[in-house]
Amino acid sequence: MTSTQPTEPPTSDFILAARDGATAHVAEHGAHVCRWRTADGVDRLYLTPLPRQRGEPIRGGIPVVFPQFANRGPLPMHGFARTAPWTLGQPTHMPDGRARVVATLADTPATRALWPHAFALELAVTVGGDALDVELRVRNAGDAPFDFTCALHTYFATRSEAAQISGLQQRAYVDNLTGAPGVDQGAGPLVIDRATGRLYFGVADALTLTDAAARVDIEQDGFRDVVVWNPGPNPPGPLPGLPADGYRYFVCVEAAVIERPVLLAAGAIWHGAQRRRVAQTGPR
Repeated sequence: MTSTQPTEPPTSDFILAARDGATAHVAEHGAHVCRWRTADGVDRLYLTPLPRQRGEPIRGGIPVVFPQFANRGPLPMHGFARTAPWTLGQPTHMPDGRARVVATLADTPATRALWPHAFALELAVTVGGDALDVELRVRNAGDAPFDFTCALHTYFATRSEAAQISGLQQRAYVDNLTGAPGVDQGAGPLVIDRATGRLYFGVADALTLTDAAARVDIEQDGFRDVVVWNPGPNPPGPLPGLPADGYRYFVCVEAAVIERPVLLAAGAIWHGAQRRRVAQTGPR
C-alpha cells in the first residue's frame, strides 16, 4: 500500500509548536499548513507522499483559495494565493500555551497582471492541544471596490470509506461534478462512499467528521458555504500530486465563500475562520 505521509512536508519553513506538543508545519509557499499534529502526536491532515515540482500547488494540508474558487472565473484554478510566496512572521505563544503565526501576502506586478486589484491578506494559524484554528483576513488596499471568492481547502486525514459528515442533513447542494442541484434526503450523516463534490450554500451550523478513529468538530465564521470533496478511484481528469490510491486517505471539508462573492469596498476588511477540534479519539 502506498504510504500516505512523507517523512517531511515539502517547502516547510518552520514548525509551529505549542507548549503541549501540538504542532503545525507552515510553508512560505502559499502560506500552506502542510501538517497538523495534535498533542497526542497523531497527524490530522492528509499530505501527498509524491514529490512536487517547483511552483506547483501543494497537494493536501490546507491550501488557501483566493481570489477565485476552482475554475469559476478567468483566473488559474483556485486563484494565485496557494502558489504565491507569502511572508511568515515570528511565531508567538499565547498565555494558554498555544502557538500562533501570521503570514502575509500583498499584491505584486505578477498578481495585478492576473487580477488588477490592490489587496493585503493575512493568514493566522493557531495550534494547541486538540485544536487548529486558521483565520483569513482580506483587506482592499486600493481605491475601488472588488469582489472575490475564497476557501480554506482542508484535507482531513481519514479513511474515506469510513468517513461520515454530520450537520448537512436535508440541505440543498450543487454537485460540482455535474452542476446538478440536489438535496440530502437521508436523516443520517453524509457517507463518503463514492466520488463526491458538493457545494453547500448558507451553512452556519457546526459540522462533525467521524471515522473509526476520531471525531473532529468543525466550525466556521465569515465563510457562508461548505465544500465536501473526494475524487474517488476514477476522477474525471488528472489530479497532479495525488497517488492512485490517495483518495482513500482523506476527505476535504472546506470553509468557503462561493455562491455570493464578497464585495469589498476600498479600505474595507473581510474576515473568515475555520476551527477544527478533535473531540474524541479511538483505536487506530
